[in-house]
Amino acid sequence: MSELSAQTAVTAVTAVTAVSGMTAVSSGTAVTAVSGTTAVAGNYDGATAGGVLTARDGVIGEWQGATLSPAERGLNDPDSIFSWSQRIRLITVMQSLASQSGVVATQNGASFYHADGTADLSQPVTRTAIGTVTRAGHDVLRAQLEHVRNYADLRADRMVEILTQAGHPQPYIFGVAGLHSGQKQFTHELMGLVQGFATNIVLSVKNILGMQRPDMFSGQIQPVIPTPGHGTLPSGHATESFAMAVVLGKLVPGIAGAVMPEADGTFGGRQGVAVTGPEADHTSVDQLVRQAARIAINRTVAGVHFPIDSIAGAMLGIQIGHYIAALAGSGGTVQGASFNGHSIDPAGPQTDMRTSVYLSRPGFSALHDVPEDGTLVTHTADTVTPTANPMLQALWTRAQGEWPARG
Repeated sequence: MSELSAQTAVTAVTAVTAVSGMTAVSSGTAVTAVSGTTAVAGNYDGATAGGVLTARDGVIGEWQGATLSPAERGLNDPDSIFSWSQRIRLITVMQSLASQSGVVATQNGASFYHADGTADLSQPVTRTAIGTVTRAGHDVLRAQLEHVRNYADLRADRMVEILTQAGHPQPYIFGVAGLHSGQKQFTHELMGLVQGFATNIVLSVKNILGMQRPDMFSGQIQPVIPTPGHGTLPSGHATESFAMAVVLGKLVPGIAGAVMPEADGTFGGRQGVAVTGPEADHTSVDQLVRQAARIAINRTVAGVHFPIDSIAGAMLGIQIGHYIAALAGSGGTVQGASFNGHSIDPAGPQTDMRTSVYLSRPGFSALHDVPEDGTLVTHTADTVTPTANPMLQALWTRAQGEWPARG
């Protein structure tokens, strides 16, 4: 695949995520991709159509009838998706994911769930919560506002990051794994699918919770980017970034299970296997998680999110990453998790969104569990071992095949 066509493929992924619910920032790129001849079948311009018409008359000769014998495809063959255009392929896989999962309102919040059913539509469907977010009260958000104000001091230092992450922060995640725009078409497609799916889930959760943004509580916040037109809890950027980090960590050989040592060569109380040699600087799952956390923090620095939004988004994103990997046939059982906004005492110390929350617990790895933080983020008793999604599994296999073994 040429670099030009691979880059076009990346643009097409942006188009699919925009179609399936991404922010309006990406829709401008989507228009370009949707109209591109390599992304989706479009229309020839008038001159080309006329030229094709006259050229055909000059070359086809006498009519011979059906002279070709295309192979007949099997019914519901998952590999059929690779016969279609990229945009149609990803929309089809996205729909299959939507048929197995969703978001439902709970008594005090919203749950992202897996629907376990059969092909017999007359049979009941069992829904199991994978990630539940219980909203906090406005008194908590008012107390959290002090953190938003303090983070504003970092705006000058983080402005380039904030602006370039306003739409899609993929380059920041992809750079850790060495995923470049001119390579690995199916990995790009898978990651576009992960981001689009995560966005659909988090926007549904946001809508149910209906939480107000920081600038609604103080005119002194004055965000440095336009305030998004949807709710604040959970953070969409945190959800998307952590979901992509987990999926990349599980997908790419040499990243899974790796934990980087501290400067003194120890693991600082954490358990894991150090990555050594020339790969050590960029194959660690720690770096993927740190990057996702920094992307989330930047949204608070920008003035459009509270710190707890990022913690809730991280929990939801990690769960989505585990779920996608499980559906792809490589993730096994997913244990439920919960963010409980009601556990926060507005009169007590307010939780900040720091990388240490995700890395300091002994043995913690985002590839295996969520970051627990007392009563705020906890595991639940719910577990689900979903049956593999054949189309997603086929895409995952092709994406994983693009990566050489890493030491």
